[in-house]
Amino acid sequence: MPGAKHNWDNDHDRLDEIRRQTHIAIAAKIDADPALLDVPQRNIERWTKLTGYRHPAYAEWLQILERPWPDVRRLLIADDENATRLRQSTPFVGVLSPWERRAIHESVPA
Repeated sequence: MPGAKHNWDNDHDRLDEIRRQTHIAIAAKIDADPALLDVPQRNIERWTKLTGYRHPAYAEWLQILERPWPDVRRLLIADDENATRLRQSTPFVGVLSPWERRAIHESVPA
């Protein structure tokens, strides 16, 4: 809730929680509209064309996206080091609106 305080060990912990909450919302939105699962693949393709380089994280995401949705979903919302690492290079940009992202940022206490 906005205005509430949390004693984060550091700013990175709060950012990791924002990313996790963001991906929980992304998973819920894809649950409601599975066609949105095309967004991360299109993003990776576009970013690769723009830079002429496929970052290793994108290659890893492409492999993950080949898995069944329930497996991808579990990874998106997991609270472990691997999921935290993957969320730092998310290709799910564009699934949530700017307003949805802002609401998540505001909901995670400082």
